[in-house]
Amino acid sequence: MRKTLIHAALCAMIAASMTSCGGGSAQKAIIYGEIPGIFAEYNSERNIIKEKAKEVNNAEDFAKLTTKADKLKEELKKDLQKAGESYSGSVIDAEGVDGLSIEQPLTLIYDGFFSSTTVRFKVEGKVVATKDIVLETSESWIKYYTKYPEKLIDSNAQLKFYDAEGKELMSRAIGSFKTEISDGNMIIPSGSVMKLNQSLTIGEKRAEDVLKTTSLKVSPF
Repeated sequence: MRKTLIHAALCAMIAASMTSCGGGSAQKAIIYGEIPGIFAEYNSERNIIKEKAKEVNNAEDFAKLTTKADKLKEELKKDLQKAGESYSGSVIDAEGVDGLSIEQPLTLIYDGFFSSTTVRFKVEGKVVATKDIVLETSESWIKYYTKYPEKLIDSNAQLKFYDAEGKELMSRAIGSFKTEISDGNMIIPSGSVMKLNQSLTIGEKRAEDVLKTTSLKVSPF
């Protein structure tokens, strides 16, 4: 797939993504392994095809580009599956914040595709609250949950992605905590164990953000 277009042009267009043109292999990211790099290469090659499509003026040449784009997509899925299977079982290099402790390493298990080219992973491990964590909730909701505690909802926990300057690039739901009402606050009680009930997915739209990621943090909200 990655050798079907002009090598020099491809390297120039994907330099910003820091993909290795010399060896033809995608750069590994702090999370998802080679998958973000594969997406970056695919996006670059697809953009080249789009630019060429603007220049054609006959149906035959346009059909050839369409066929090339279809083959590119087919090769993408094969590459993603191979990379996903290879990455399966890898530990996420993450730390807990805001009173969270990662007591068993978070591990990603390849779980096929969420959509045609969005790769999905199950998450295994153990995250525990080391103190009562107060959640931001309006007074009206506190009153409501105090009256109807059986309707308390779980609090989503997030995996947050940061670049080298500490800027948050994005966040993804990774699990949830049971909540309680205590002293007029909604809290995650100390000792609570996160339910790892959310899959992590990676698609082409956020691949560059993942490649820029240098640290990962698990947050209770």
